[in-house]
Amino acid sequence: MLNGNVVGRSHPNAATTNRAASSSVVLQLKKGDKTWIEPKGSLTGQHAYAGWSFYSGYRL
Repeated sequence: MLNGNVVGRSHPNAATTNRAASSSVVLQLKKGDKTWIEPKGSLTGQHAYAGWSFYSGYRL
């Protein structure tokens, strides 16, 4: 998410077992922009669990 707008998605299709998924997004940020990951969906396995999900970034 970037300032409340979806900028990337990932779906591991983990309805019955643990699955992994990854995604990459390149953003040009401005001062004051806010980014975060957010779980969506109602099926089992569609969660961003604390300690298991992360995101990172670096300045170019």
